[in-house]
Amino acid sequence: MKPIKKISASTLAVLSLAACMAVPLSDIIPMTTQYSGLIAFNANAASIRKCYTINNENTPVYGNKSLSGSKIGTIYGSDEVTVYEVYDKASYVGYPTANGEKKGWIKTSAILLSTGVKTVKSSGKFTSYKRSTTSSGSYGAVYLADSVTILGEKNSMVQIKYPVSGGYKYAFCTKADAQKFLAYNTATISYKCHVQDVGDMQAVSNGATCGTIGRGLRMEYLDVKLSGVSGGIKIQGHIEGDGWTSFKSASAENYVGVGTKGKSKRLEAVTLSLTGAAANTYSITYRIHVKDVGWMPFVSDGAVAGTTGRSLRIEAIEIKLVPKISSGTTADSVSSIRQKIVSKALGEVGQSENGNNNIKYNTWYYGHSVIH
Repeated sequence: MKPIKKISASTLAVLSLAACMAVPLSDIIPMTTQYSGLIAFNANAASIRKCYTINNENTPVYGNKSLSGSKIGTIYGSDEVTVYEVYDKASYVGYPTANGEKKGWIKTSAILLSTGVKTVKSSGKFTSYKRSTTSSGSYGAVYLADSVTILGEKNSMVQIKYPVSGGYKYAFCTKADAQKFLAYNTATISYKCHVQDVGDMQAVSNGATCGTIGRGLRMEYLDVKLSGVSGGIKIQGHIEGDGWTSFKSASAENYVGVGTKGKSKRLEAVTLSLTGAAANTYSITYRIHVKDVGWMPFVSDGAVAGTTGRSLRIEAIEIKLVPKISSGTTADSVSSIRQKIVSKALGEVGQSENGNNNIKYNTWYYGHSVIH
């Protein structure tokens, strides 16, 4: 009898994983890849995504998620890319070479305009394209009832993610098809932020969260852009040690921002409003996540979101466009913000809002107002 070969702990772990997943061991072992000090498994077939780079140009590939050091390869404009993992700044992909598929890390912005705005059901069949021009060539079709995620807009084309046999595709469609079959709203608010220890984050749109939660990191700079409609956007920010900035504005299709970079200063409050034709049709609503407070209620059209005089950092923000509303804030925004902040302040000294310190903290609230 042959001696029984000792099984290592790592091999046992793989065997256990195969048993739990009820899949052939051969489906797991070849997929094991070492990178960044971690054992990672390629996404299964249902979550693998195919695409081309957004721009028809060479894209450098790196051996690590930080995209540092020398490149290990190049993705050419004619290469179809397989996307395995997506993060804010970097994505893990496979690409063709003379020796078969090679894997590495590329900038997420090379393949995605954002990480997702909203998902809708297609109301009919329409053509998808490799890039943001119809001349880039057909990439397939979206069919009736497909779940389609809208990712952003470029050159009057809309980037989408849609299901195909074996996974998904990132592709583009015409704005007309997006409007007809995906109920696409051409007016879009996009925004990106600069965060302590993270740097510039990937742009998001239409209500998605930008920033961090639960990591204790300050937002330092906020950039916003209105697109798909005539008009513009106006922004003001309250910065640690500097106070309120002057109002800054930009016409549609251009970013405008407030805050600082490289100075380790927190952004504490912001105001946002629309200008021109956009202001006649839409309202801009927004809410922020604040240190020690959490998510604050949505406010709109120039109302202040955040705090002043309390040394509290903004950590994250969500911004969206809605049909025009009549007042400068949503119906209960001021009272809700007051309740949330005053109740917290009173709780810190063991008093209820109806207690003896009510006048004191009402004075604090109005003296350090989050609503001008």
